[in-house]
Amino acid sequence: MADVKVTQMRPSTITASLQELVRSSRSLVETSIGVGELELAATIHAGERLRDGIIAPQVLERARKVPVFARLRGDGHRLVDLAADIAGAAFIVSFDAAEEMVRAMGSTVPAAATSHQS
Repeated sequence: MADVKVTQMRPSTITASLQELVRSSRSLVETSIGVGELELAATIHAGERLRDGIIAPQVLERARKVPVFARLRGDGHRLVDLAADIAGAAFIVSFDAAEEMVRAMGSTVPAAATSHQS
């Protein structure tokens, strides 16, 4: 038969732990995205070097003036901006909500029960 021991924890201790968990999670996500961004930047740089080694600058200049490709280039930039705005907003809103939820819990956190086998 298991004995159950109820340990009273201060709500402030639980809240502080949850706040630190949210802060650590935010930092982990930011760091992970940062690593991905660095990899993306390195890949883009390698692609640009390859392009510059294969395609003559005069050809690139002319190609960038072709109207349909100029529009496509602009639309591509706008699409990247839109995706970054949505991802950034989702990041902010989700972590702000998590932080607010922890703050709202405040003193309503119940005591934790721990089970000890005898």
